[in-house]
Amino acid sequence: YPLRVADDMLAGVGHALMAWAWARIALAAHDPAQAPVAGRPAADWLASARFGLQWLLPQAQVHWQRVGQRDAALPWLATA
Repeated sequence: YPLRVADDMLAGVGHALMAWAWARIALAAHDPAQAPVAGRPAADWLASARFGLQWLLPQAQVHWQRVGQRDAALPWLATA
């Protein structure tokens, strides 16, 4: 079982790390004390973070569902 879901676990953790980064970007975009990168306004950073959270992050749910399906083991592994 553990090796069967290793790739989904890694993908899920990767999505969680990206969500954390997007949340930090959104917080920084709302903080007037932090100057945005030259040539890119804070609204653009916020739009990028919003895109990641709304459009890319739901893909993580697919991976986490597979990790949670213990009954979906390969037949020859279930009898071992």
